[in-house]
Amino acid sequence: GIKGKIGQEFAAAAQKNGVLAVEGAGDDEDQVGGKVYIMDTAEYPFHQAEIYHQFHDDMIERYGGVYNARRQALVTAGVIKQTGCPGD
Repeated sequence: GIKGKIGQEFAAAAQKNGVLAVEGAGDDEDQVGGKVYIMDTAEYPFHQAEIYHQFHDDMIERYGGVYNARRQALVTAGVIKQTGCPGD
């Protein structure tokens, strides 16, 4: 979480880049730039979504090949895994 060492380091780096890092509560409003929520994984464990939803373009904005290629790199490295859902 944001209170831990890594969270504090991340918040400081974010601030240097004009981004406000705040503690997440799990039902936070969507943000469009300027603020990120830091979740405490002890309280809010990670739940992976379908692989299809990882590293794809927005409906309007295109993020580019380097971003899109991260999905397969993470699958190959075993960081994200098949979920059994359609599209995986």
